[in-house]
Amino acid sequence: MKKTSILVLLLLATVKLYAAESEPPSLALAQAEEIALANAPELSQLRHNITALQEAAIAAGQMTDPTFFLGLINVPVDTFSLVQDEMTQIKFGVAQAFPKGKSLKLQSTQKNYEAQAEEMRFLDSGATIVLTVRNLWLDIYYWTQTAKIVAKNKTSYEYLVQITESMLAAGKNKQYDVLQAQLELSRVQNRQIEIQQEIAMARAQLTRWLGEKYASLPLPTELPTLKPLSEAAELQRLLQQHPLLKANTSTIAANQTEVALAQEQYKPGFVFGIGYGLRNGHFSMGNIPGPRRYDLISFDLGIDLPVFPRRRQDKELAATLALLKASEDAQSLNYRELKSQLDQQQAIWRQLAAQETLYQQQLVPESRQYTKASITAYQNGQAEFLNVVQAYNENLETQIQYLKIKVDQKKTRAALLYLEGET
Repeated sequence: MKKTSILVLLLLATVKLYAAESEPPSLALAQAEEIALANAPELSQLRHNITALQEAAIAAGQMTDPTFFLGLINVPVDTFSLVQDEMTQIKFGVAQAFPKGKSLKLQSTQKNYEAQAEEMRFLDSGATIVLTVRNLWLDIYYWTQTAKIVAKNKTSYEYLVQITESMLAAGKNKQYDVLQAQLELSRVQNRQIEIQQEIAMARAQLTRWLGEKYASLPLPTELPTLKPLSEAAELQRLLQQHPLLKANTSTIAANQTEVALAQEQYKPGFVFGIGYGLRNGHFSMGNIPGPRRYDLISFDLGIDLPVFPRRRQDKELAATLALLKASEDAQSLNYRELKSQLDQQQAIWRQLAAQETLYQQQLVPESRQYTKASITAYQNGQAEFLNVVQAYNENLETQIQYLKIKVDQKKTRAALLYLEGET
């Protein structure tokens, strides 16, 4: 007896293991988000932009390379001799340009602000991708679960056809009722086809982010659990720290630095050079050669003076001020848009919460009871068949609408998490 029990247990374990291995893996929402973020070319592009700006910030703060020069000076054109004339020189040296004011520091600071703005855009782009994938995943979940609801209710419509045919055979109804029941069943079948089309379209959109291998996987049967929402007051505070607004703040700082850089252009710039002139030959003292000609050293100082600023420096400063104002307006516009979205999503969240309670406690159970009562009344000759059809259709729509409310709650929560700056 004990051996038989052990064999039964082993057999059951083997069956369960085989069933687990034969079932395809499901695509959890968190897994879909990770895959999308890991393979998004948008994020890779922004990463490279950030690296480029960070490297450019270092380069922008460095002095320009010195200029080395080599040349011949005062060469007589009759002989081109380097020893004939006392002033002939082979000159070589170096020159270094010094930028105006604090231009180097400001240029580096500007690039750093631009890099910070790109980092915030990177975070916002990642959050946007997560929101997009969540909505697509929830769309697939909605249509998949809707297909199950319709398939389950299809048996009820088939049963309705059987009832009308039985009552017709017993002379208790009319052929019209049978035809009406068959028509409603055909409509349900057509709806199943439409739902499969919606599933295919949603999976095709998800393929853009995950690839066909993962986008074609089945989904879990339960809705995912998302991060709890913050309180309304906290949401308002977090909205002001949104990555998109932080990117605007960094862009404004970069443009303010560019204004300061344009103001530095009113200051003089300098170029300092030093040269060494090598001379050949000797001084002549009659027919007797004198001492060797001495070499010469020279110093140069160039000054870049903004003598005519009206057509250049003034215009450059005006352009940077206009860009600064435009970036401030962009931040104000983005804040208004995000604030409007937050207010809308909060209103939708409250509405969906009330609807979810109403459907769960009243509409779904009442619709189910009404459907049972209508078919009983019809069989007893106390109700018209159209009332039965209406009850069945409303019961189906109530179940689907209840599912949609629950899915929309997850979508709204995902939108609110994006607005609070979840990254």
